[in-house]
Amino acid sequence: MSISRQRLTELGASLGFEFNYADDSRMVNTFRAHRLIDWAAGQGRQHEIKQALFRAFFTRREDVNARAVLGDLAEEVGLDRAGALAMLESGELAGTVRQKQRFWTERGISGVPAMIFARQHLVTGAQGEENYARVLQHCVESEAAERAG
Repeated sequence: MSISRQRLTELGASLGFEFNYADDSRMVNTFRAHRLIDWAAGQGRQHEIKQALFRAFFTRREDVNARAVLGDLAEEVGLDRAGALAMLESGELAGTVRQKQRFWTERGISGVPAMIFARQHLVTGAQGEENYARVLQHCVESEAAERAG
């Protein structure tokens, strides 16, 4: 296992999440999954579907590009499976998701995780609690300095 995958596995375990990497683990096209996230957001379930997608991909190693898997995940979080599948079949939200992708890629973000703090500090990759705490502390100190003078 690569050092980055080992680090993620350890970080995940410390937070109660199981990464189940294999030597043949590969990313799949996540465009449909992103459409499902937007659809779920319209129903107040964005966070739940994101968590379900993470468990499906990273823990159970399911194909989160497969319509059947996405339908199952929608149902798992209390959404209408048939509605989710109909949305995926229709092409609904494709333009919206592509627009969001362009927005972030135009700003140099091409992978996840990527977090922007205070609209100016980009942090990529799994950084661990200490590094995130340092970034947040820096943001707080910068904000305080700006207000002071």
